[in-house]
Amino acid sequence: MTTENKNQKQLFRNWLESKGLKSETLKDYILYYDKVSLEQLCHKDYLSTILIRYKNNTVIRAFLKNLFEYLDLNMKLPSITGRRKVRIPEVIDEEDLLKIAASATNERNKLMILLSFYCGLRRGELLKITPNDFNWRKCGGFPKMSEEELKGKYGKLKTIGKGDKEGIALVPGKLILEIAHYLNHANLSPTQKLFKINKTRWAQILNRTSMKAIGKKIHPHTLRHSFATYLHQKGFDMRFIKEAMRHTSIRSTEIYTHVTIEDLEGEYLKKRT
Repeated sequence: MTTENKNQKQLFRNWLESKGLKSETLKDYILYYDKVSLEQLCHKDYLSTILIRYKNNTVIRAFLKNLFEYLDLNMKLPSITGRRKVRIPEVIDEEDLLKIAASATNERNKLMILLSFYCGLRRGELLKITPNDFNWRKCGGFPKMSEEELKGKYGKLKTIGKGDKEGIALVPGKLILEIAHYLNHANLSPTQKLFKINKTRWAQILNRTSMKAIGKKIHPHTLRHSFATYLHQKGFDMRFIKEAMRHTSIRSTEIYTHVTIEDLEGEYLKKRT
């Protein structure tokens, strides 16, 4: 690579950084920058070849849109043709969740499982939690309450999601008390990460624990999907599920409106004459 090309690449990186993109996104975009020819970029055939090579994924399309903007090119990406497959997320029910949590080898792993489900947390949101993110003042009276009283009580958890967007998740009262008990023995400062573990290790632990408890491996995001389906099956309106999932668009929430074959069988039985 010539000095001029290196300078151009650095300028593009600086421009991306000025937009506040996450480091992982920057890394992906610079990787793609090294693989495209700026000279051929204006040719539609070349552009189509690039998109086909990388299977038209969302990252390459986002990279190209940013590159067009940076180079001040009045170009549009070809539309994706054909019907996109809509995949129903894999989910587990609350009974299976509790089996998995009970099989956790330590309190940390158990809390990670329960928080992921009952707060609908993304993996990144879970691993960014600090003790300061809980609204402890709201939970001051929880230790004096009976288990029955706690069923109607919730604490609040500040979440940091995609693009460092802040949100709020409600935490069941009983789970708040378990977290408080864990913190009493964890010796953490208010701003330290609650769970000192990386994404890969967390996925491995969940895989192993779920395999032991219910005979199948699940992904961390399955717990988030399962929370949304859990709310839907309890009759929550889509607007409330959207808020609970911290979705920007209701379209993202609508994938959880599917019904199971058990639901269908139940409806058949109800309507039998």
